[in-house]
Amino acid sequence: MNGQRQVSFGSTGQFRPEKLAERYQAELMDRLIPNLDKFVVDRQYGGFMCEFDIAAKKRLSTNKRAWYEGRGIWAYAFLYNRLDADDRYLTIATGSKDFIMPHVPEDNGFFPALFARDGSVISGEGDIFGNLYIAEGLLEYGWAMSAPMYRAMGKDLIRKSLQVCLEADYRYAPFKDVAGGQFLNHWMVILWAASQALTHEADAGMVRIIDQCIDYVLHRHLHPESGLLNDVWVPDRLATTDSGLDSCNFGIGIQLLWMMMYEAERRQDATLFLRAARLFKHHVTVAKDEVYGGYLGYLSGIEDQRWRTDKILGLHEEILIGSLFLVEHLDDTWAKECIEETFSYVQHSFAKSGYAFWVSSGDRTLAVENRQRVEFYHHSRHLMLGLLSLRRLMKRKGRVSDFLANTTDINQI
Repeated sequence: MNGQRQVSFGSTGQFRPEKLAERYQAELMDRLIPNLDKFVVDRQYGGFMCEFDIAAKKRLSTNKRAWYEGRGIWAYAFLYNRLDADDRYLTIATGSKDFIMPHVPEDNGFFPALFARDGSVISGEGDIFGNLYIAEGLLEYGWAMSAPMYRAMGKDLIRKSLQVCLEADYRYAPFKDVAGGQFLNHWMVILWAASQALTHEADAGMVRIIDQCIDYVLHRHLHPESGLLNDVWVPDRLATTDSGLDSCNFGIGIQLLWMMMYEAERRQDATLFLRAARLFKHHVTVAKDEVYGGYLGYLSGIEDQRWRTDKILGLHEEILIGSLFLVEHLDDTWAKECIEETFSYVQHSFAKSGYAFWVSSGDRTLAVENRQRVEFYHHSRHLMLGLLSLRRLMKRKGRVSDFLANTTDINQI
């Protein structure tokens, strides 16, 4: 039976579930959370101050962004709900929730993008992602607090965000000249937020939203020749290529594909899981930097292979999340070796001794680092989801799940 297949990590066996879980636990609870408490969490006004020099351990600004308020509420509420029910995490999440609530937009408007430390607005209206990350935070927070009103607010923000990005005149700033386009990163965040809502309670409306996102991803954004996910869809594909919009952001695509695997497992849809898994592996394989190690994040021209060569921590962590989830459900040699190689690269390249936080990005060799950003959302999510995957594996004594028990081509996806 599928449930009897034993998991061991990689050809060297260097990373067994117990050992890797120890590393994840230590980074999350002994380094990340204490340093967030020390340097980022604002206990006076609530919220998160993320403009910080991670090497000098010096705050660069006390400004706060709507994106990170939503992300922070989610991270601390998720930590409380899934890993450690310590009330101090709810206190931090509540501080951010109280900070952002006076700015709830009317109708289909957006939260302001940037705030001063005391909550006064610095910028004007923000963007769709501020709303979606705050929706994600409120959904998880509402569950932690047994407060349906916050879950309802989160779902309402998701529904309104979908309406906005489907409007004929909607413009997204990085592609401001594109009219009538649709954007892969929008479906990614909407899908993930709606999928998380369903982990707590049934909601047919959220299911329909997810179905729509999946349909657009697989039938509009999937580049037919390369098998890569295109950042932008417009009705006339030739116009997309001519406009230089045939790009693939691997951080977005790989992230979205593991989210589809999570959603497929939630609904017990083996066909969707295997399709997402095949695409996940393809994207990871294409993005691999065979010269310097790690993965390249952005292909600005799919047709003519124009690469941007910087390295981003978040991409590597998305690969680890997806690979660990594959190992949970499939006895997949590729995924085990990917975990071993990617985790080793991340530890060597991004986890610098003496820094308060992991480096978020740099040039191709990481000789030049971005030290002026605390990117705790992707980092904490990687650690928490990875730790949960590893704990489920350990609970089954290293055996994969029974989700795909009837799958015969385990190593052929």
